[in-house]
Amino acid sequence: GFDDCDYIALEHNYEIWMEIAQDWPLELHVPCRDPLEHLMSQCNFKFREFNCEAEDIENEVKSCMVHISNRFNSELEHDTSIHLKC
Repeated sequence: GFDDCDYIALEHNYEIWMEIAQDWPLELHVPCRDPLEHLMSQCNFKFREFNCEAEDIENEVKSCMVHISNRFNSELEHDTSIHLKC
């Protein structure tokens, strides 16, 4: 259980937070990063070197993207037991 926790870190889909918020009010800290820094961090995570001079820059971006589906959904903004913080 989470009943005695000050901080919980879960790499999970957003629905788990809505379930937990039924029992406890939550303050979720959503990462708010500079988009370019975030992209470069993802390239680094995948051991990719980003080519700024590539013919197909869109493909360069896509090759770096790390997708973890359903980690965030705008439904979280409307749950009165959840406060989002940047």
